[in-house]
Amino acid sequence: MKNFFLAVAIAIILASGLGAAIWEWMDINIYFSDELLSPFDNLMLFLALAVLFVIVGFIVAISMFGAIIIGLVAAAAAVFTLGLSVFWPVLVVVAAIGIWRHHQKRASVRAYGSPPYIQE
Repeated sequence: MKNFFLAVAIAIILASGLGAAIWEWMDINIYFSDELLSPFDNLMLFLALAVLFVIVGFIVAISMFGAIIIGLVAAAAAVFTLGLSVFWPVLVVVAAIGIWRHHQKRASVRAYGSPPYIQE
């Protein structure tokens, strides 16, 4: 949120500085209801438009960043699922061997007691 307020402040400063310079150089006049707006009113209108454009740009940037993050997470989940679906037989065999070895180790300890190299 700090970056958002910083972006709005920068936009206001740039809009006020550049807007006043462009109005002076180009002799731009804004009419509203057949009345010429004062330079201050012109500046306020230009600042309001600049802030509106900054807010819209911020929303677009955040939504694009969010879309990229969601896309990357979905791609990672797809790769994980693909790897799991390709290698699941290997994983099942490795798990079965691990369980069998653990069961055999516990059975030998129960049948013969502690191995001689383990001192209690």
